[in-house]
Amino acid sequence: MDPKAVKALEQILDKKLEPVNNKLDKLSQTIDEHTEKLDSLTLDMSDVQKKTDAIADIRDMLSGTKTQVNDHEERITTLEAA
Repeated sequence: MDPKAVKALEQILDKKLEPVNNKLDKLSQTIDEHTEKLDSLTLDMSDVQKKTDAIADIRDMLSGTKTQVNDHEERITTLEAA
């Protein structure tokens, strides 16, 4: 094929496909933005999960401490009564 004809075909195709190319570029940009938001949300969810796990651990510690305090108070009461 003649190089001039190939060049002319390239120009015609570039012109005809430009709207499609622009739309694909916009969609690609939108996907990138959504990916960044999703990554951010995933990190936020991970942080929330860590904090939730810590709250359960703190509750367990407080419950254990309360039990120990009650045991000590009973011992003190028993010793004072003796």
